[in-house]
Amino acid sequence: METKNVPVRCFKCKSMNVGPSVDHDEITVNGRVFRATLAAQVCRNCDEATIDAGELVQFALVVAQELVHAGDHSPAAVKFIRKALGYTGKDLAELLDVAPESISRREAGRLQTDAATMATLGALVADRLAGKTTTRDALLAFRHVKAPEGPVDLGRLEAGSYAFTA
Repeated sequence: METKNVPVRCFKCKSMNVGPSVDHDEITVNGRVFRATLAAQVCRNCDEATIDAGELVQFALVVAQELVHAGDHSPAAVKFIRKALGYTGKDLAELLDVAPESISRREAGRLQTDAATMATLGALVADRLAGKTTTRDALLAFRHVKAPEGPVDLGRLEAGSYAFTA
């Protein structure tokens, strides 16, 4: 499939004299500042820079990943991570199988976010950065699992090898 170069018009002055460049952006979460240089389009007439939305989403996800790796489970970090993932409070609550109120309580600081939830958020962020949905799919699948009825035969367990034989 061929892609065509579509002329870009400056949002500010409406000039067509726009070309590729870079711009600097920063995100502050809980007093911590994260800076990045992002691909942009810059108007050569008025110097207005426009950063592609995809670049901004990627930047937010990298910041979310850094927050998780730093162990920041503050209300501001939890809210930022949720938004970086593109979830509403209701969406995240459904995914985590908790009441929507618990998400708002975590983000307001009235309920502490536990390590397991932060690890899950971290896995969701890592998946999104990798273009995968593995964690999300597993969380959704767990919501629909039914306990087996009756006994479950695991076969013969061999001592020391943990190998199963039927």
